[in-house]
Amino acid sequence: EAKPRRRRLRAPFTTATRQRTAGNRRGTGVGGGMRRAKSLYGNGYITDRRTGSVTRSQEAITAARNAVSYHFGDKFLSAEPKQYATKTAGAQEAHECIRPAGSRFHDPDELASKLPGDQLRLYTLIWQRTLACQTADAPGSTATVRLSAPAGPPEGEAVFQASGPVLEFPGFMTAKGE
Repeated sequence: EAKPRRRRLRAPFTTATRQRTAGNRRGTGVGGGMRRAKSLYGNGYITDRRTGSVTRSQEAITAARNAVSYHFGDKFLSAEPKQYATKTAGAQEAHECIRPAGSRFHDPDELASKLPGDQLRLYTLIWQRTLACQTADAPGSTATVRLSAPAGPPEGEAVFQASGPVLEFPGFMTAKGE
């Protein structure tokens, strides 16, 4: 049996989601992550490091879409530009989400000789999430196989089941490095 499924990327980074993701994927603590983000912000590599907003400017959307097209090809772009809305009450709507700064994003490779390794890893994480937010979803299906066999006393039956995802197109997962 196969059931269709479509994976969608979560919204762009806020302070809290960046801290959680960096901690999970990079093994960084909150304090160290904030120092690295402050340094990246202070040197003009990322936008405001403390925000609860997931909205982004048209300039940022265009820069992200150009970078996706350049690095992964047009087939990875979402059909329409994606804009996210903040659902958290009290979010700083005057700010944008955390993203690479400027109208053209620096590729992590460009910054490899300019940034210490811990800052480069954090920048790369932010860069990947920013680009992934303008890529296509990852469609696929969930396949389930069930096997049954007679077992034990009369009328007994053993049923075995396994399920797993079947990916049709990697979409945003490519930009995230998955």
